[in-house]
Amino acid sequence: MKRPRVGDPIEEDDQKLGSKQLPIGVTFNIMCRSCGRKRSEHGGRGGEAFGKKCQMQTCAKCGAYENVHFFFGISMGYFCRLASIPGGAVYCMPGQRETYEAKVKSWKK
Repeated sequence: MKRPRVGDPIEEDDQKLGSKQLPIGVTFNIMCRSCGRKRSEHGGRGGEAFGKKCQMQTCAKCGAYENVHFFFGISMGYFCRLASIPGGAVYCMPGQRETYEAKVKSWKK
């Protein structure tokens, strides 16, 4: 079995852990693809630094930095599952995930 390296794509079994669809009523026009925050949470930069051009360094769902997600090979934002990876929960802020999921439910149209 090949040993995974930093930046390698996630195995399919790992991807089955998290749903790859946004909740009904939430789109990537509302939520940033990179960090998982709303457009208004990007500060004064708003539309300039949103989506592919996002400059946020932390994940909205778990609170960990971008380099930690890169190390574990996990995307930031809504599809982050760092807390469920062995050793990954150390980098997550306690209670952040539950707070984030409640916020996302309030974004539904």
